Amino acid sequence: MMTDLACQQTITALAAGRILDAPPLVSCTIDELAQALPGLDAAEDNIGAIGRDGSRISWRAVRQGIAGQMLRVWHDGHYVLAIELERPDMPGGWPELRDKLGTPSQKLDVFRVKVPQGLWFYGARGVAAQTSLAGERLDRVMAFPPTTAGDFITHLAMSLVPPRERPMD
Repeated sequence: MMTDLACQQTITALAAGRILDAPPLVSCTIDELAQALPGLDAAEDNIGAIGRDGSRISWRAVRQGIAGQMLRVWHDGHYVLAIELERPDMPGGWPELRDKLGTPSQKLDVFRVKVPQGLWFYGARGVAAQTSLAGERLDRVMAFPPTTAGDFITHLAMSLVPPRERPMD
């Protein structure tokens, strides 16, 4: 089976923290992506919920060898729906990424547990960034096939709960 090159480039760029180098996610299978990222093929599938519709979706994650806390691939059992990187570790951090991404097609303010969260949505690029601390800290980046803000919120938006602090090893 030949891994789609664009899918492979997307996941390897995200895993390395090179968000701007990741091409928009195209249609690919979880098996194709599992071949592209060490550890993903051996990772177990779990069930989670994403999007406002609360769809129960499978995900598989790796925590080693990535530029962040966790890289999670959301899939329907066959096709990849989105790739999410928690607490990305990238050169220049969020301020540089925000400057280079430019004006979001939509910016949503979300308040949960009295903590303001921001969701920066770039529909044409297929990228969403979730921030906390008044937009100063990048909690997650999600890559997905380009879509509208409405479809993203309904079917893909992250839980908007900040990632748990991981104890230092």
